[in-house]
Amino acid sequence: MKRIAGMVLAASALAAAAHAHAQEPAAAASTDRAAQTEATRKVATAFLETYFIKHDLGAYAQFAKPDFIQHDPSMADGVDAQRAYMNKLFAMPKPNPAPPPQAHVIDMVLVDGDLFAAMHHAVNADDSGRLFVDIWRVEDGMFVEHWDIIEPIDQTHFNRLPVGRTRELIEIWRAVWRRERLDYQGKHYTLPLPSDQGTGLGKPLKLINHPVREHIPVVIAAIGPKNVALAAELAEGWQPIFYFPEKAALTWDAALKAGKAKRDTGTLGELDVIAAAPLAIGDD
Repeated sequence: MKRIAGMVLAASALAAAAHAHAQEPAAAASTDRAAQTEATRKVATAFLETYFIKHDLGAYAQFAKPDFIQHDPSMADGVDAQRAYMNKLFAMPKPNPAPPPQAHVIDMVLVDGDLFAAMHHAVNADDSGRLFVDIWRVEDGMFVEHWDIIEPIDQTHFNRLPVGRTRELIEIWRAVWRRERLDYQGKHYTLPLPSDQGTGLGKPLKLINHPVREHIPVVIAAIGPKNVALAAELAEGWQPIFYFPEKAALTWDAALKAGKAKRDTGTLGELDVIAAAPLAIGDD
């Protein structure tokens, strides 16, 4: 019996050792990938700041291998071809009259292993513009491959969901919470509905219930410059995504300053910034 028990214990010990041995490569691979992702993130941060924020067109010479593979069919491989393409683009005759000023915004950056992707858009004052998705593969701290997709933005896209709608909604909400009779004549919303848009029986009403307070905080989740400026002007709080405090000013400082210049701090107080912090819970 003791011999059998000893065999069972030995078998259990061997199984535990085998399980631990099997987990070691997986743990090592996970650590290596995390280190690779962090290295790629540093390259991505430096490149995006240089190329998209500082508009340094020599960034590819600094961050890409001379013969990097270019999957965009409009360009050949390599840094020299990228430089020639950009020089040709900027040498094209400028239209007369000149196009309206353009706002270029990085919407999202994703990093995983040796890859990073950036979704960004450029919008003119007349709401025309383009949406971009770029993907880069990094090797030894340098780009070795690049893919991209470029789509025109429908000129009516931003007109369907203008910042003006958000502004008017906030005004309507606050009038309701103050228990005012709701007679609102805005560019986007009219309350009550006029007779040609409804039955014609509507009349201004006020909230029957009595809120605990008439001033309820409004938080706007926004990343675009116009929406961020609106949040800084009218809302109690602003909720960005992928908020990086040390780099936030590069993307949002101008929009926040523009909005705060119009802000009624006596009524709204200082703007609260609500930044999400991801948390992963594991065995370690």
